[in-house]
Amino acid sequence: MAVLPIPIEMVKRFSIEDYYRMRDHGLLSRHTELLDGVLVDRMTVSPKHTYIVSYLMNLLREILPKDLIISKENPITIGNSEPEPDISIVTGSLNDYKETHPTTAEWVIEVAISSLSLDLSKRKIYAEAKIPHYWTIDPENNKILVFTEPKGEQYSSETIYGMQDEIPVPLIKDKSLNFKWI
Repeated sequence: MAVLPIPIEMVKRFSIEDYYRMRDHGLLSRHTELLDGVLVDRMTVSPKHTYIVSYLMNLLREILPKDLIISKENPITIGNSEPEPDISIVTGSLNDYKETHPTTAEWVIEVAISSLSLDLSKRKIYAEAKIPHYWTIDPENNKILVFTEPKGEQYSSETIYGMQDEIPVPLIKDKSLNFKWI
C-alpha cells in the first residue's frame, strides 16, 4: 500500500507551550520530539547506536574540559522545536537548567543508524540556534558529516570525513578523533 504525501498546509503545527501541555497530560510517548512545530516519533535504538553513543560519551568525558556539560538525548529548546540530540555539549552549570532546557549548545552529535534524513533535517534547527558544531555520524555509509559556521537557517561549511580520517575536535586545540573503532 503506497503512502500518499501529505500537503504541508494540512499538517498541524504545535508551539512549545502546546508540546509541554501534551507532555504534562501524558499524551506523548517518551520517544517524541518537536521539530519545527511537528511531532516526530523517534526511531528505536539499535545496539550499534547505543555502542557508538556510549563510546563517545565516555571518550568526551575524558578529553573535554570539565566545565562543560555533556548530555545524552536531552532536549534543547529552539523556537518551536525541541530536538533531543544523541549527544550535546553545553556551557554553564547543571543549576542553570533546573527550570528550563538549554536553548543552544557548543556542539551537537547525532548518530544516524537508520535516521539519516531525519538527523540531517535537524541541521536547519541547529543552525538557527547558532550551534557552532554539528556532527552527523553515518556508520552505514562510513562517513561523518561536520557542519560549522551557522548562518541563519544553514551552515556555511560542510566537510565529509571517512571513518579512518582524523577529525579536529571542537573546543580543544590540536586534538582529533577518528572512528576506526566503529
